[in-house]
Amino acid sequence: GPIVAAIPAIILAFFQSPFLALIVAIVYYAIQQLENYIFVPQVMKKALGLNPVIIIIALLVGFKLAGILGMIVSVPLAAILSVFLKDIFKSKEE
Repeated sequence: GPIVAAIPAIILAFFQSPFLALIVAIVYYAIQQLENYIFVPQVMKKALGLNPVIIIIALLVGFKLAGILGMIVSVPLAAILSVFLKDIFKSKEE
């Protein structure tokens, strides 16, 4: 996704200046990191009610255990586990 989108911009910038190509690559990298580690967890927090730290940990554990497929299923599994644990603790309080 983002790498494929960055390649044409980096190539065009390289024709003007190798330094400009480096700047474009750095900007693309910075934007990608902001999106992955700040914006996506905040959106997931609002959509799923999970803490962004839990989402990031779930993504890292999912990747470590099963690669890309693990990352894809890790956040929904974390949400399911969160609801399950909330129900268990809620029933113990009653």
